[in-house]
Amino acid sequence: MNSIKNFKSIRHDFDEFDASENLYLNSQYKLFRKRLVEVYLSMNRTLTMKTQEEQFHGLLTVFLHLEEADELFIKNTLNAVSERMVEEMDISSLLLVNRLFTQACRMQIYGMKDLLLSQDQISAFDRAMDTKEIMGSDETDTPGDSEP
Repeated sequence: MNSIKNFKSIRHDFDEFDASENLYLNSQYKLFRKRLVEVYLSMNRTLTMKTQEEQFHGLLTVFLHLEEADELFIKNTLNAVSERMVEEMDISSLLLVNRLFTQACRMQIYGMKDLLLSQDQISAFDRAMDTKEIMGSDETDTPGDSEP
């Protein structure tokens, strides 16, 4: 339900991005649509997998791709800001929409995880997410190091 609320709350922003005269906002609208379709297709493929083990790996893959797309969006938006392709008023909208979009997709993946996987797999999935968060914070704590 929270996922649907997130999508409902950003729908107006998507419409504004689509109707904007700013080419960067137009491209981001198209990118969000593409990202959403990719997430849904990946989740659908996961539902058709025959074993819980396949579903476990499928959900992890979907989640990691979602996180990569989130990081790429932030990086590209920061570059667009530095190149003055985005006005100041649009920056906060872009970042908020991305946060709510990513959060909504995460919630759907978490829901599928809880419905499809065994308790041991759920625990392993959660540990993998905790490890990723720890690794991500380590990377940001050591500027200049691109290697783990």
